[in-house]
Amino acid sequence: MSYSNLGIVLAALGQPEKAEAAICRAIDLRQRLVADFPAVPTYRHELAMTHNNMGIVLNSLGKRGESEAAYRQALEILAKLAADFSTVPEYRKELARSHLNLGALLADLEKRAEAAAAYRQALDIQVELVARFPEVPEYRKEQARSHDNLGTLLDSEGKRDEAAAAYRQALDVREKLAADFPNVPAYAVELAGGCCNFGHLLCEGGQAVTALNWYQKAIATLESVVANEPRLVPAREFLRNSHWGRAKALDALGRHAEAAQDWKRALAMDDGSMQDEIRANFARSRLWVFQKNKDAAGCVAAAAEWEALKRSDTVWLYGAACNRAICAAVIKEDPKTPAADAVRLAKEQGELAMAWLHKAVAAGYKNVEHLKKNKELDALRDREDFKNLLADVEAKTKP
Repeated sequence: MSYSNLGIVLAALGQPEKAEAAICRAIDLRQRLVADFPAVPTYRHELAMTHNNMGIVLNSLGKRGESEAAYRQALEILAKLAADFSTVPEYRKELARSHLNLGALLADLEKRAEAAAAYRQALDIQVELVARFPEVPEYRKEQARSHDNLGTLLDSEGKRDEAAAAYRQALDVREKLAADFPNVPAYAVELAGGCCNFGHLLCEGGQAVTALNWYQKAIATLESVVANEPRLVPAREFLRNSHWGRAKALDALGRHAEAAQDWKRALAMDDGSMQDEIRANFARSRLWVFQKNKDAAGCVAAAAEWEALKRSDTVWLYGAACNRAICAAVIKEDPKTPAADAVRLAKEQGELAMAWLHKAVAAGYKNVEHLKKNKELDALRDREDFKNLLADVEAKTKP
């Protein structure tokens, strides 16, 4: 047990090689215990758990094949234990967890059919446990997790309807769990997180309007939790993600002023890890608002906010070009722009747009069709340097 615990600690400290050695020693000792005392089920159970821990450590070392073998060893032992001691729910619970761990690994290895089978095996056991022990919340919590994992896997395969059904099953379990245990904030947080993830699925599937309802449900639940537990990190993270998701849905629906408010709230909930991404989206939403209102000064300010992030990826560089092209168009439309200065100011923004576009292409941007069809670049279409750039990119991307 000491070797096993040492391995877990070393893994948590980011020393997987040492963790593997410690857990190897634990497995050796536990195998000897099982051999010497085959009638003691506890030793078999502990050996299975140590194989499971080894699977986790090996996976972190990138030894996926060995990790799969370790998980399967744990499964083999637990399946025998569950069969030999069918009245002991602990063994069935751990058997379901091992199926879940193996499923996650198989999904990473893109063995999707096997992963789905593993998740469904976990669910079969968990559904039975929930039916037999409805008063044990842990069984329901893990059942919901398995539905979620299966939903994520189905979504990755493009099976959106089946994925939605799996997510809804997880939500049904979590709604009942949160209702039965209203004083446990973790259950409310997991329910809200499920609502948020379901909103993402709907939004990505082109159902932005329907997604808004699920984001709102998540936000209403999480705001209450955060008000009572302001330092509860998962609640703040899901609240940020829910505002983020709703902002994207609102932007997709052209409701940019509302989206900007959600980006602002997401920024307030962020721990600093996603600041640049949120600020970029916040700037874009505000720019679209200013564009609609023909406010050139606002557009220029929003474009400058985007550029202040100083990123170098192609998406960001291309976005900077689009922003300045929008500014060039709005300057001519803004009644506040002095007529004598409109052409000069629009040309300046066009020059900035082309500079960013050249940087994007140099960094690897090559989506010719988007360059041809993106209306945000319309202010550049009559420029010779834009036509030349488009021709160069098209020539380089031809097979």
